[in-house]
This record gives sequence, structure tokens and C-alpha cells, in this order.
Amino acid sequence: MDEEVGEAAEALTAGEPLALRGPVRLQAGSLLGVLATTASRWVIYQDGLKVYATQPVPDAPRILLAEATVPSVETLVDGDTVMLWPDQAAFSPTVPGRFVVWRPRMTPRVLGTRVVVPTSTAFPPGVAASPDGRHVLFLDNVDAAGARGEVVLESLERPQRMVVASGVDTDYASGTCPPSLGFRAQVAGDRHAQPLAAYCQAGATGATLSTVQGGAPRVLASGLAAPQTVQSRAGLVTALTSSLQPISISRSGATQVLDADPAYLLIPTERGEVLSYSVDAASGSTVLKRLQPGATGASRVVGPLSAVSFAASHLPIGGHSYYTDDMLAPRERGMMIWGNDPVSGSLDLQLVDPRGRSSTTTLGPAATCGPAFEPFSRDGRHALLYCLNAAAGSYSLLTASHDTPAQVISSGATAFQHFGLAGSEILYADNVTATATGVAFDLKLADLQAPAAQTTLIAGAATNFVLTADRRHVVYSREDDPQSAGLYLARVR
Repeated sequence: MDEEVGEAAEALTAGEPLALRGPVRLQAGSLLGVLATTASRWVIYQDGLKVYATQPVPDAPRILLAEATVPSVETLVDGDTVMLWPDQAAFSPTVPGRFVVWRPRMTPRVLGTRVVVPTSTAFPPGVAASPDGRHVLFLDNVDAAGARGEVVLESLERPQRMVVASGVDTDYASGTCPPSLGFRAQVAGDRHAQPLAAYCQAGATGATLSTVQGGAPRVLASGLAAPQTVQSRAGLVTALTSSLQPISISRSGATQVLDADPAYLLIPTERGEVLSYSVDAASGSTVLKRLQPGATGASRVVGPLSAVSFAASHLPIGGHSYYTDDMLAPRERGMMIWGNDPVSGSLDLQLVDPRGRSSTTTLGPAATCGPAFEPFSRDGRHALLYCLNAAAGSYSLLTASHDTPAQVISSGATAFQHFGLAGSEILYADNVTATATGVAFDLKLADLQAPAAQTTLIAGAATNFVLTADRRHVVYSREDDPQSAGLYLARVR
């Protein structure tokens, strides 16, 4: 097997079909852990303490990206921009360490040595790559306690680096005001995307939104609610002020009040509207509104809600990686929130129809149920959640819709990992068992639209898996047999 350091060989073009239907072994070896895939079909994986990139064809040359100090390094991908934290293990407490960025035809670069990033989707993203892949926005020069640092914008094309904000709260242990970084983009690949950093500074009572304009950092808005509430989609940026007033923020920093009623969550939509969970001043009840930016006072109430103590949305203001944990379903067919049952007062995970066509559906108690990875199927018709099976002592994967109550899909213990393929089809981990090196599971495909969510076994004894960018192939690793251990590719649609 060849090993290269530096510029890569030519990648498969995005439109070139993979001839292999699989499953076929891409790389042989034990303890190979797949980490991610890129838009141009590079596979990122870890072999021992080395992280490589390779193409999805058997025994392809591999490129060394980083030497790690931990297993399962934290990895995020935005298009073709691969971002690695070789000293940070995924789903582990955040610690300052090295930050490595790589793109095809580019030598891997260490952009910082005291960088932090959240390792849980409970936090907003602490890193973002520009849509055109030319810049990266991240948290650097973080102190030893991981509490304070800088927001930095760095070019991947030339030696150009700018500190956007200093003294930023980077404490992901307490989560009092974690920063969120991203780019305001109108279209995919936007070369004029605006960098955005929402953060709190030490001693500040509110959050700040900053950008870079004219080659210098600039504050777009201050006095925002803390923890920060900035959201962005399709070029529209929204936030709540410290008095919970819903506003939109233009590229120049001009603000527009969207509604007179206070709100506690704003979700911009692809249509340019804003979903607002508000407290109606007249009735005192909790309502879901659709606001129209640019038309002052133009709004309509979609429907009343039970009292909501916390509404979940981890929509990044940039958007990255090979999964999304956006609580708003595609085509706005559903929205997950945590709400108090009006009769029992218990906190439940609820499915709300933001179009106002269906009543709210209770999915399960918040104490034992919650979303993970992708809360909805690709067509937006099916909610996906994990609930505790008290008798088995493990979590099951369930699906529900506005028309059907929650039903269990998995047959055994799950790994909180699934991806949508197309329409109502998903790929998920089932029948998890402990092994000498970690866990192994069955890789299954389910059609949520079919009766009883019909399932198909794709592979057994898998240890991790990710999809290619077109969601037609799965890359997974297996460890059940030393002779067959390695990295595999299989066609799933």
C-alpha cells in the first residue's frame, strides 16, 4: 500500500459513478476507523494513531493527514474541507489542541495548537469553512482551562490570518454561552459569503455578533440574548435581543424588529420566513408564528402550543459535516420541541407541524427519549428518535409522523447513529454488542414508509459507518475476523 504525504492524486469527479456495488474491502487492516467522507468522495479514516485520506476504490493510495494522540479523533467535513483535531477524541471532554485542515490538492496544514471545538451536538458549532473552501473560522489561543480564547479567520490560499474577537467564552464544560461560527451564504459555493461569529465575552451580560468587513473585524450587533441565539439560513440571519425581542440582522448590521411579542426561539426557513415560538401578549399562551421579514407586523399564528420549557434547534449558522441535527424537517413538514404536557405537566418530546395542518404529537417523555444525528427522514415525513427500553437497559430507534404514533424500528440495542438515504429510507446501527476493542453492530436499511418499517441487513459486525456525499454508498469498518478486518464500501441505493 502506498502512502503519500502532501498533494493528493486526482479525486473522482462528483458526477462520476462508482462502479463498485460492494461490499468490497477498500483497505485491509485491524482497528481501522472510518471518520468521514467529502464532497468529492475522499474517505477519511484512522489507522492506529494516523489519520489518512483515500479514494473509495480497493487498495487506493492513501495520504497522511495527521499523527494523532487519541483514538477516534474529532473530525468535521464541510464540502471538501476536512477539519481534524488530532488531540481531541470525539464525544470526550473538550481540551485545547492542534487543528489540522486539508483539502484535495492541498498539503495538510496545522492552523493552531490551542484550538477547541465542541464534541457534542448539544452545542452549536465552534468551527466553519467558507462555502468556497477558501477560509476557515475557528477558536484558537484558548487558555489551559479551555475557558477563554479568540475567534480567528484564516485563509487556506495565502498566509493571511485575522483575529475577529478576543476574550471569547469557549467553556464547553459549563455551556453558559458557547460560541457559534459560520458563514452567511446565498447559494452553495458562494465566494462572497460573510463570516459570522456569535459569542459572549468575559463579564458581558449579552452576546455579540461580529464579522469581517473591508479587511477588518466589525461588530454587527451587540446586546443579544445569552446564551447566543443567532440562526441563519438562505442568507437570512436572526437573533433575540437581551429582552427577547426577535430581530433580523443585515450584512451591514442593520436590524429589523420582526414581532412585538417576545420570543424564545427563532428558526429561519428556506422560504425566507421565520418561525417564532412566542408568548402571545394578549392571551399569555405559547404560540408558533410565521414572521415575514421586510413586512413589519406581517405574521400569522400557525397554532397554539403547550407551555414549552425548552425548544431544541442546533441549526449551525454555517452548516457542515455529513449529518445534520437541524430540528426543522425538510420542506418544513415537522419540528421537534420539548414541551410540557398541559394535563400531567410532564416534559415530553413533541412533534409540531409548522405549517399548521396537523395537531401536535407527543413522541415520548423527555427523561427517556431524544433525537440524535438526523431527527427526520430526507423527505421530512418521519421523525426519528431514541427511547430507553427499561427492560433491556438499552435504547431503541423509533419513528413517528403526524399520522402515526411512535413505533420501534430496531430489534436490539442501538448506537445512536443513523443517516437518511432518500425519501423515507434510512441506514442505522442495530443489535449493538460489546467486543474486545469496543462495539460491533448490524448495519440495516429501513423503509419507514413500508408496513412495519421493513428492514434489510447490509452488513454485520460493523464498528462505524458514514455515507458518501450522494448518500448512495456506505463506508464502514469491521473487526470480526482478522482475515477480513478493514474498511469497506457497499451500495445502499
